[in-house]
Amino acid sequence: MLYFTIESSSGDKDYEVVAVREGDGVRMSCECDAASNGMHCKHRINLLTGTPKEQKLTSGNPADVAVLRQWIVGTPLEMALSTVVEMEREAEALKARLSKAKKVLGLALATGQMSR
Repeated sequence: MLYFTIESSSGDKDYEVVAVREGDGVRMSCECDAASNGMHCKHRINLLTGTPKEQKLTSGNPADVAVLRQWIVGTPLEMALSTVVEMEREAEALKARLSKAKKVLGLALATGQMSR
C-alpha cells in the first residue's frame, strides 16, 4: 500500500491518495469530491502521469511515485489511463484546429473574405 498527500489546487487543503495492489491490478482512492463521487480525479491522474502538478506532493515520498508507476505496468489501469491520455492529446489538437477555424470564420463574417 502506498500513501500520498497532494495539495489541493486552491492550496487550502491536502488530499490523501492511497494506492493498493490487488492481484494483477491496482486500486486507487482519493479524499477529494470528484473521487468521492466515483469520478476520476486530477490528484490520482497526476501521480500516474507525472504531470507538473505532481510537484504539489506534500507527503515527501517522490520515490513512491516511481513505485506506483511500476505497479500499473500491464494492468487494466494502465490501459485505461493510456486511452484517456491519447484522447486528451486528440482533443487538444482538435481544439487548436477549431480555434483556427473560428478565426477564419470571424474574418469571413467581418470582411466576406477568407484568410490565406
